[in-house]
Amino acid sequence: MSKYFSKRALISFNTFGDLLMPASDVLPAFSETGCLSHIDDLALHAPQDDIGSLNLVLVILSFMPTVVFRWLIKKMKGAQNSNSVFSTVYRQLNFGIKGLLYSLYYSGKSGENYKGEPVNVLIGNETVRLNN
Repeated sequence: MSKYFSKRALISFNTFGDLLMPASDVLPAFSETGCLSHIDDLALHAPQDDIGSLNLVLVILSFMPTVVFRWLIKKMKGAQNSNSVFSTVYRQLNFGIKGLLYSLYYSGKSGENYKGEPVNVLIGNETVRLNN
């Protein structure tokens, strides 16, 4: 459970994650890794207003069918080349959602129920960060 995101928001994160990082012959799907259990590590220093706003959007999306997530991902990707009224919002969502999810997925951290190799090892990136 997260201190920053509701249970419904976590459902949306997993839906986005599985659409952006589906299972392949080599890599597990985002939700299979359980890496979302480390979301609080990333949210710890984020502005509370940003977390609150993202949480609200994710909760609303959690009641939507997968097709809405696919549509939103397409809009988020296309916003980089657009100056429409909602482009800024789509770009912020793209940066916030994808930034968090890709950071978690490729971090090498996983949930306690995941028994496979960490994703960073599977892709050959075993960089170690030293804390001073």
